[in-house]
Amino acid sequence: MRGSGDLRRTLRLFARFTAGQRRVFLYATLLLALEAVTAVAVPDLISKLTDFLVDDEEPSWFGFTAPTDAAVYVIAAGIVVATAVNSSSSSLAEIHLANAGRTLGFNLRGTLFAHLQRLPLAFHLQRSTGDVLTRLTGDVKAMEDFVEDSVGDIVGSVLVLSATLYYLFGQSWEIGLLALVIVPLLTLVSNLFARRIKAASKQQRASEGELASTAQEMLSAISLVQVYGRGETEQRKFARQSGVARDAILRTARLEAVFGFTVAFIESVGIAIVILVGAGLVADDSLTAGELVAFILLIQNMFKPIRRIIKQWNRVAGVYASVERVNELLDLRPTVFDSPDARPAPPLRGQLAFRDVSFAYQSPSDGPDGSTGRLALQGVHFQVVEGESVALVGHSGAGKSTIAQLVPRLYDPHVGAVLIDGHDIRQFTLDSLRAQISMVLQETLLLRGTVAENIAYGREGATREEVVGAAQRANAHDFITALPDGYDTVLGERAATLSGGQRQRLSIARAFIRDTPILILDEPTTGLDAASAALVAESLQLLSRNRTTLIVSHDLNLIRGVDRVLVISAGRVFEEGSPEDLLASGGLYAELYAHQFGEATAAAVAGSAGDGTGELVAAERAAALSEAEEEVSGAERVDVRRFDTVLAEAVPRPATREQFLAATGWPSTVGVPVPGEVDLDPLRSPRLTRALPGLAEALSGPAMAARLQRVLADDWELLTCSPGKPFVEPGQGATLRYRLDVRRRGTAETVEHLVAGRLFPTVEAAEEWRAQLDPLAGRLAGRGDLSAFTCPTLLVRELRLVLHAFPVDPALPGLGPATDPAQLVARLGPLLESSVPGLRLEGVHADVVRYRRHACVLRYELAWHLRPSGRSLKQVVYGTVYADGRGHLVGPAVTALRDRLEGAPSPLRFQVPRFQGYLPDLRIALLEAMPGSPLLPSVLHAPSGVAGEPAFRGPTPEEAVVACARVAAGLHRSSIPVGPPRPLAEEIDGVRAAVDDLAPLAPAMAASLHRHLAGIADLARDAPGRPAVAHGDLRPSRVLFDGATTGLTSFDAVCLAEPALDLGEFTGRLAVALRTTPGGAGPTGDDGRELESAFLREYTRLDDDTEPDALVARVAAYRTVSLARLAVRSWCQLKPQRLRPVMALLRDPPRIRSGVP
Repeated sequence: MRGSGDLRRTLRLFARFTAGQRRVFLYATLLLALEAVTAVAVPDLISKLTDFLVDDEEPSWFGFTAPTDAAVYVIAAGIVVATAVNSSSSSLAEIHLANAGRTLGFNLRGTLFAHLQRLPLAFHLQRSTGDVLTRLTGDVKAMEDFVEDSVGDIVGSVLVLSATLYYLFGQSWEIGLLALVIVPLLTLVSNLFARRIKAASKQQRASEGELASTAQEMLSAISLVQVYGRGETEQRKFARQSGVARDAILRTARLEAVFGFTVAFIESVGIAIVILVGAGLVADDSLTAGELVAFILLIQNMFKPIRRIIKQWNRVAGVYASVERVNELLDLRPTVFDSPDARPAPPLRGQLAFRDVSFAYQSPSDGPDGSTGRLALQGVHFQVVEGESVALVGHSGAGKSTIAQLVPRLYDPHVGAVLIDGHDIRQFTLDSLRAQISMVLQETLLLRGTVAENIAYGREGATREEVVGAAQRANAHDFITALPDGYDTVLGERAATLSGGQRQRLSIARAFIRDTPILILDEPTTGLDAASAALVAESLQLLSRNRTTLIVSHDLNLIRGVDRVLVISAGRVFEEGSPEDLLASGGLYAELYAHQFGEATAAAVAGSAGDGTGELVAAERAAALSEAEEEVSGAERVDVRRFDTVLAEAVPRPATREQFLAATGWPSTVGVPVPGEVDLDPLRSPRLTRALPGLAEALSGPAMAARLQRVLADDWELLTCSPGKPFVEPGQGATLRYRLDVRRRGTAETVEHLVAGRLFPTVEAAEEWRAQLDPLAGRLAGRGDLSAFTCPTLLVRELRLVLHAFPVDPALPGLGPATDPAQLVARLGPLLESSVPGLRLEGVHADVVRYRRHACVLRYELAWHLRPSGRSLKQVVYGTVYADGRGHLVGPAVTALRDRLEGAPSPLRFQVPRFQGYLPDLRIALLEAMPGSPLLPSVLHAPSGVAGEPAFRGPTPEEAVVACARVAAGLHRSSIPVGPPRPLAEEIDGVRAAVDDLAPLAPAMAASLHRHLAGIADLARDAPGRPAVAHGDLRPSRVLFDGATTGLTSFDAVCLAEPALDLGEFTGRLAVALRTTPGGAGPTGDDGRELESAFLREYTRLDDDTEPDALVARVAAYRTVSLARLAVRSWCQLKPQRLRPVMALLRDPPRIRSGVP
């Protein structure tokens, strides 16, 4: 099967690239057939001659009998004619096949060359140049030679074998059958060796490609090799690679030798058998002596074509390998290509815009079919006006390179669009777009040819006058005229005789003559001495005048005259403004500036920018820069690699659409984003990026790991950093959490720590928050759980981020004592010991269960000592530390509810936790642990018919929601007067306020939510249902299941409201849980409407005082409020995977029934 696949692949390739040569192949085949016939005719003539001489049998052919006296002459003439025809047919066939082979090579080389130019830049940066050249030359030559030499031998030999077998069977079936047996035997042997020869040939080709790459790499870097004295190292490397190539060639040669010996042995055995069998037939008068002689000659001649086939068989295997290698290149698809409706770009003005652009590369471990990707850009959104110069700065890997590569369409974005003059650049053909973009790269690429030809390469048809003018404006004319032949001086390979500055000025001259409206500069002064850099900078300043210019450079001198600077961080635009404004703001750009020129220079320039002294600022700034340059010139520039280059680095391949989806969760889209669509994914929101530019980097574990290492003590190292739990507070900032795994150096001791982070819109707000942290950190100094931190707080100024290790948290000041074992024993002992005489609290261990913005749930394991018996007891208590006074409601609500439920009917009875106490100064409410688990979410997400794995048979989804309905009915019938009132009108107003806060960041989503809330406003004016105690936050996860017993938790939102508040919250959360199950529907397969109806049916059955239709209308209103609140919360939590189904549920009105069947 593998061989047939190779054959089909080879025939398809040959047919594709020899189009128009079929007549040539037909002529060649006919000539080879004539050669085969004449090859059989000569032994037949000799047979006639033998019989004539031995038996006086007159020779005859096709009814013609030669006269006796002329028989010998006729036979001799026949042999001459047959031999002449045989030879001429073979020669003419070779000529025709040579024509076809050269045509194949010509067409294939041209197609491959054009295809290589269309392949993405990443392919050429990752693939060995020598290997590609071997495929373009060596492998194509192998196929060319195969058609020219091997096809004739193979086809001719097959025809000779066919003619021979036909003749033998016509004369003696016994001899014909014997000859026929030999053919499959040799075919079997040939196939056995062919597979090995093919593998050896492919390895040989690969090793030859590696050898060529090694030589090409050494020759291209010969100056580096000689300067560093690495000649012997390179020699050993080349010798090692040459040895690998030699071994591969010898392996192929050994296989071919063994193959030839095997065939020769089979040939000798075959002839011997023919002689033995033929002699017996002659003795029986079944054959004549002449026929036996002919058979021996034919059998012997039959081995000649077989040997030719064998000789060429290794070339068949080799050409299969070459075809496979060439097909690998041809099968590579360009990632950027012209769309079917692409049109030539009109003359462009140069207005450039990035619209919510996101892009990912393949991860280094991924192949083309890998399943993950590395996100490089996230929601990048900016605009460059016509003629404006903009610099891209930032740390290595921030995404500057990718932005520059997207403009000339070296890559296409996965999401969003790049626009020029308001048009998506994918609407233009590649050639017409790139014809209007110039690039000056860090590595100047000059071609073989004269200086004038290299400059004129920028625009086809440039005149000598235009070439000279471009060189003059690039400050290159003087050194060009000083060359031996001036502009006609022929440059050697890579123009190694020119200095770096001279080569760069030739590149700038090429850009001048191109005269395009858009210019991209990639590290154009890197590696140049001060004088050369000054000349290049002067030329670039003139070149960028009146052009839209993007500059990527670590040299802040070069970008000091730009109109605007974009600071890129973690794939987003982190800061934006003029160089002076960014220095004054003290952000990331100021940090980079200070790192390059020193704190004093940065402060001086920033101070000048902030004074508003107009033109004096530029002069002072230039002087400061000049002084800084003098300081730097005497020593090494410090860490200039903090600014990466654009195209000189090894760029990975762009991610596939599937990899992009796996890396981001976003479907890859083409074109400008639909208005409002970005609102449903806050991570792609340009408004959020502008409001909190440090958010993307704060959410990056690798980016934050280095910063978090700074807060650890010297003897601790950070192993992993996992960001999570982000929450955006519109207008105020955002909070997030980091889970750290740290290890004490030199030991196996590892500890897990929580670190909270808070992002602020301004540095001043961050500093104010940091000031609140210091007293808290001081009070917690010396605690063992903070021993891994040298300082539990850190201000990351460039991100406007404040980090503080748990339990340092100004929003929850009670966390410190609430997690201190010694203080807990002192505080909880008197509170809890009074409940049982003789108990003494000896120890408390606290674990964090859930750490949120305004509350933290802790699990306490209490160690008790019973005085009379001396026994030790353990008890589990849950404590919730609140940011406000909500905890004081928990005790009265739980205590009153336990009293009421004791006399409730059996179906309405459920468990509530026992209240243990409330510490008002710590704002902590304590509840005893209650058995059970929130089973409903797990059975909703389980496949149909599958429940969880408790010790009892789990309930079905229908049984679980019915149990929850009974809990709700029992709670509402308890009628305990606890908690503040929460009417529908206030609920709507509260959500509206939250939506208004969100509107600046997600206007389209806010408008949609306001429309939904307006649709229920009339119900808020209607008379509400009877008020009763309500849970206030009744979700499926609040109900615990322990066998057949149910329980209810979380009473910090208890209030007085109509029952529809809890029912609307529950049905809304239930619908979202079902929409987020795999497949988009719950176990019932109906988007949960049947489960919601079952919940309400059971509730109305238990509550006879409620009118079902009126209740459904009120529940639907509260459900809308709940979903709108959840939509805002999902956006703020950066959870688009939950936000989308919530918005879909709001658009799809509930169709639930409450009637009792």
